[in-house]
Amino acid sequence: GPHRAARILRSTLEHGERAGLGLPPLLESEYVNTIPTAAEPDYPGDEEMERRITAYNRWNAAAMVTRGSA
Repeated sequence: GPHRAARILRSTLEHGERAGLGLPPLLESEYVNTIPTAAEPDYPGDEEMERRITAYNRWNAAAMVTRGSA
């Protein structure tokens, strides 16, 4: 489960530190979103337009990869 996975990852990082690897420290926070979803403000942008822009960007990236591999 998630607790066992966290323990394994933590022990792996500790082993790496003892072996002299320059590993970044674990960043953890006790952050809990205190604003209920119903109280969040409406999104200020045009979500449909942003979806279209994202789709164009993905299409462009795929075309560039395809063209680059030819």
